[in-house]
Amino acid sequence: MSAYQTACSRAASRPAFVMVFVLACVAIITMLAVGAIGVNRARLRTAHIANEGGRAQASMQRAFEMGTFLLQADPNGFTWRDGTSLTIDDPALAGRPMVQLVDPDDADLIAGTSSRVRLIASGYDGPASKRIRADFIPDVRPLPALEHALVVTGTRTLLVLRSIAGTEYNSTSYHPADVVHAPASQFAISGMNGLLVPGPEVVALWAGKGTLIDIDNIPGRKVEKEVFAPTLNPFGAGNPRGIYVIDCENKRFEIRRSRVLGTLILINLASGSTIEDVSFEALPGQPALLVRGDITMSFGSADVGESSASKNLNPVNAPYLGSTDSDSDDSYPAGVRGIAYVSGNVTMNSMVIAGTLIIDGNLGGVGWVTATSMPEPALVEGFQEVTAWRLDTSSITPVSE
Repeated sequence: MSAYQTACSRAASRPAFVMVFVLACVAIITMLAVGAIGVNRARLRTAHIANEGGRAQASMQRAFEMGTFLLQADPNGFTWRDGTSLTIDDPALAGRPMVQLVDPDDADLIAGTSSRVRLIASGYDGPASKRIRADFIPDVRPLPALEHALVVTGTRTLLVLRSIAGTEYNSTSYHPADVVHAPASQFAISGMNGLLVPGPEVVALWAGKGTLIDIDNIPGRKVEKEVFAPTLNPFGAGNPRGIYVIDCENKRFEIRRSRVLGTLILINLASGSTIEDVSFEALPGQPALLVRGDITMSFGSADVGESSASKNLNPVNAPYLGSTDSDSDDSYPAGVRGIAYVSGNVTMNSMVIAGTLIIDGNLGGVGWVTATSMPEPALVEGFQEVTAWRLDTSSITPVSE
């Protein structure tokens, strides 16, 4: 028997083994094919997820660009300082770019214009999402209105403006045009030549920093021959910044022949309330006088004299130009040295301003005004504008969903 025949004979004698071997090979090939299909499907799914993530990333980047543009195009926030988030859908992208602006310090975009703003940018595509946050810091400057000694948003019928910044004016020549405010934001602008001025919110802004004086603690609701200063309050607890708030509860209030070193805030005044011969001196970074309501101002006397008041008005806690003493023979110029703001009408029976008086209402009276604006207006919260926003690169942080 040949070798060939022997091999064939052996193979023929084991038909079951051959069948098992063939079936095993088929099974292995089948498993490999199925495995390859699974791998390809997984690769396709991974590529799809990566593609979705890429589109979400692009959408997030677009949202960040839109938020940045919104801040720079409207730095004072006329369109976005409403305390809500802003959602923008961009049809050019598959995702939905979402822009959110928040105040990380006090959660209130309206409350202050000098706070940083946090931009949260989100992008979505299918189940994929991307989100990032970053803080922007404002560049601020004093309001251009502070370059003027007297700003009136309403009508002016004052008889004589004796001197404003060293120039003589008659009763009709000085009235800045296009000066308005917006209660919804603190600031507004009217026309190319308009002036930005605070709205009534500036009173509430500073009142929140002050010490409240109960009107019932003031005999007859009349303040006379008194001194207000940091830690010095004749009617209660002192305030370290000399900020005092008197809620007049819609009752008539009077203050005369007194000194204020710091900030006096009067709210809810009744008709006939007056300020007469008071020396207001603002501390750095603060306004001198804020009034919510109508007021009559009269600064006819040249000085607030200690001799006529029979009282020392520059004690240890209330220096005048850095000087204190214990005698009663000094005198102080009546008027406002710094920034004053009234959110109503003013009847003026003479006035001295060494700074800026903003009247958010009408000005009338039969007196005169001597006013000199500040040569270099100071930065005072509520009396400044944002010129630009700077990205704080150290604050850029991815946010997990």
